[in-house]
Amino acid sequence: MSFSNPFSLSNLDGSNGFKINGAVTGGNAGHAVSSAGDINGDGIDDLVIGAESVNYPAGASYVVFGSKTPFASSINLSALDGSNGFRLNGASDDSAGISVSRAGDINGDGIDDLIIGAPYANSQKGISYVVFGSKTPFSSSINLSGLDGSNGFKLNGEVSSSFSGYSVSSVGDINDDGIDDLIIGAPYANSQKGISYVVFGSKTPFSSSINLSGLDGSNGFKLNGEVSDNLSGYSVSGAGDINNDGIDDLIIGAYGANSSAGASYVVFGSKTPFSSSINLSGLDGSNGFKLNGAVSNSLSGFSVSGAGDVNNDGIDDLIIGAYRTNSDTGSSYVVFGSKTPFSSSIDLSDIDGINGFKLNGAVSTENSGYSVSEAGDVTGDGIADLIIGAYGANSYKGVSYVVSGPMILTASPSPSASPSPSISTSPSPSASPSPSPSPSPSPHSGAANSLVPNSIISFSPNALIDTAVVTYMFGKSILEKILLSSYGYDLSIEEELSSSYTVNAEQIADNYA
Repeated sequence: MSFSNPFSLSNLDGSNGFKINGAVTGGNAGHAVSSAGDINGDGIDDLVIGAESVNYPAGASYVVFGSKTPFASSINLSALDGSNGFRLNGASDDSAGISVSRAGDINGDGIDDLIIGAPYANSQKGISYVVFGSKTPFSSSINLSGLDGSNGFKLNGEVSSSFSGYSVSSVGDINDDGIDDLIIGAPYANSQKGISYVVFGSKTPFSSSINLSGLDGSNGFKLNGEVSDNLSGYSVSGAGDINNDGIDDLIIGAYGANSSAGASYVVFGSKTPFSSSINLSGLDGSNGFKLNGAVSNSLSGFSVSGAGDVNNDGIDDLIIGAYRTNSDTGSSYVVFGSKTPFSSSIDLSDIDGINGFKLNGAVSTENSGYSVSEAGDVTGDGIADLIIGAYGANSYKGVSYVVSGPMILTASPSPSASPSPSISTSPSPSASPSPSPSPSPSPHSGAANSLVPNSIISFSPNALIDTAVVTYMFGKSILEKILLSSYGYDLSIEEELSSSYTVNAEQIADNYA
């Protein structure tokens, strides 16, 4: 399969992908999307879609099953009946579905699980719901309040107005016990320093309700933000194995740090037991490191993700979005993993093509980097690809860019102009957390080469207008998939950039095949 550039999502016909229509007007289906892994154990991966305004303020999430049977060009979430997927209903005041993610196999039964964030629950302490996968058929509708330990459990936030569950993610197996773990962000905890909670998976049955305040190092631990208003935990993700020690790592975004230049924190996994509480200020290069934003008010760390192995050196990399850079054009930074020890602190302004590279948005106010994720191997060439959301492009119709790994294998440096700072109003949670289409929404070695301009697809924004539509697109292999939500918002994917200075979206050529 070859892709035109731009590719119009209106051309999806079931053979090359399909769209998923929201069930309820104003439900905001697609506010968050993610792979769900293989939650029904049929050998085919599934997906989960958050719709936090369905039955407002309860919220809902929808699981759509993967299938070898061809898909229609359009699927309605209202038609999920248990055989093709199911609905998960939040409780009153939950806003469940603001964040959704696969959770790996957290109970060790061999079937993937998922996690749903409900940050407004329980006086805004927040709740995160873990739903177990099962080979037993699901009913068409499940109430999250009915999770009883056998089918899943809830994780209760610590403090009012901490908004735990604002971000959720699997982190792989961070304690190397053979069972997947997860992370929950509470960015408004502790005077908005933010706290992130890591919960260990276990084969021992879970109770129906677990308090995050009870994490003691044996069942998980908490990661405390550095400074008030940093908002650490606003974004969280697994980072793959970025230091190549054989244990999974994680990344936490804190876009309010450093005069809103932002910061991101990488915490290394370890076989050595963790203490119950770790201060991000204590990362020293041996247990993790800090990545400082390049420009004031650029909000780096607003989005973070593992990137897979983008430069094909056998070590996982990561990506950080800074969507307010350069008059809201936005930038994203790819940081290469390395066997060489990291220093305790790295400045994104020092990314030079050898230790990573920068991707600049195309147009002022497009907000490129609002959402970032690995995209699996969409092109089928064996090298990891990336996807970057730019919800402000084309009068807030939105664009998503797919960046192909092999684009980095050719030479000649092409430095770009230094980004200039932009004025920012820090986003904060509200009763309606979805973005509004208005100007103010909330040691790697190698020669110094530059990226060739043939590696990003600029998807047509025409199919990204409706917040109640999510698009599901097939890559060259039907097993590789991209999930796109409206406005390029909250992108998440199922599961030799040897150097360059920067790559600009406007440099993209049309020969993506």
